[in-house]
Amino acid sequence: MSNQELSPSGQPIYRHEARERSLVPAYGNDETIDRITEHVEKYIGPVQTVFHELASDLVHIDILIVAPTKERNFYTLITCGMSDEPMTVPAGAEAYRYAELMICLPPD
Repeated sequence: MSNQELSPSGQPIYRHEARERSLVPAYGNDETIDRITEHVEKYIGPVQTVFHELASDLVHIDILIVAPTKERNFYTLITCGMSDEPMTVPAGAEAYRYAELMICLPPD
């Protein structure tokens, strides 16, 4: 029997643990930033604005913002930089260790 903590629905709960080290500055990878931005502009739309992370620890993450259009009547926010380092994923999801996140928000 596993000691894995489960939610009421039976799904595993993953808890953050504090680390025992100081800040590790991170800087964006220009090649990765360019490739992600090109991908976003090709498949979603022109990047209107970027929220730049000023002080980064471990990984430098910016937020690319695509404004609403007639065809896509919502703001689209996409991370840029998370995929520079692998994430901890559940067993069987190893192919998704390097990923960015995206969310769509109402135009207002």
